[in-house]
Amino acid sequence: KLYREEWFDEVVEIGRDEIPDIFNVAREVARKEGLLIGMSSGAIMYVALKKARELGKGKTIVAVLPDSGLKYLSTPLFEE
Repeated sequence: KLYREEWFDEVVEIGRDEIPDIFNVAREVARKEGLLIGMSSGAIMYVALKKARELGKGKTIVAVLPDSGLKYLSTPLFEE
């Protein structure tokens, strides 16, 4: 079994209305950090950043970024 719910502190659902924000996070990570991440990783970073703001300074958040942005280079995600 690859997924075990007990491994996670929290599971966060995101809505379709958050997709533009997820795109923006993926683009920002590429621009500022030089990491070309995909949609799944963009969504994870989006939630991790929201959680970091919620928890405040001095907390540690672990986020695993599972995909690269290579397959998204010809999509609206990286059309800029």
